[in-house]
Amino acid sequence: MTTGKAMAQAATVVIVDDETILCELLERRLGDEPGLSCAGTATSPHDAKRLVVHHRPRVILLDIRLEPGLDALALGQDLKRASPTSELLIWTEWIDRSANRADEFRLKVRALRSGASEWINKGDGLSNLIDRIRAAVEREPSPLPDDEPHNPIEASLGDFLGPPDLAGRDPLIQRAEDGLTPTERRAAAIAARGLEGDMTIEQIARTSHMSPATLRAHLKNVYAKWGVHGQAAFAAEARRLGVV
Repeated sequence: MTTGKAMAQAATVVIVDDETILCELLERRLGDEPGLSCAGTATSPHDAKRLVVHHRPRVILLDIRLEPGLDALALGQDLKRASPTSELLIWTEWIDRSANRADEFRLKVRALRSGASEWINKGDGLSNLIDRIRAAVEREPSPLPDDEPHNPIEASLGDFLGPPDLAGRDPLIQRAEDGLTPTERRAAAIAARGLEGDMTIEQIARTSHMSPATLRAHLKNVYAKWGVHGQAAFAAEARRLGVV
């Protein structure tokens, strides 16, 4: 039996998911985990908000596939507003095999803007989920420097923007006749891909392990060489040249 003292010290988790059996399984698993407890499960936005406001949990676990027509990421943003100190973790089996990686990228950018710090695949199992919950509980609330990703979901976006040696490996960039140096070409490709995914320059820089000032300096040179002004014109020219 869990003592009152242990319960007081346990980090609480609210689960928002419409798969009742899975919720019950995870609730039992959390009850067996030292230092963790389930504060409740919710299958609707109303119940989710009620639980989060009442318990102010350390972790909110949210599936982005809830009832048809519901914008679960908007719900996640509402839950973060209701409990700003909670860690919002996306836990989902979202797989759209008709979509390309750009669709997943845009979803993750939206999740980041909704306040999420993790994107966890249900298919990776409960043990992985528990490990990620514990990592979220232990995460320092203070932000990292601006030239570093602020959380795991932001760090993962760098995989979509391209590897560090992108300019030397990406055939689309190599055949672009754009008059750029390899360093400028890499920066242009990364920035264009990020802007198409609705990222900010600051987010693009952090996920690519550049400082915003460095990225802006490269883009200033690119703008001058391409004769463009503004992000929209830059992105359109990058697409015309085959950079994205």
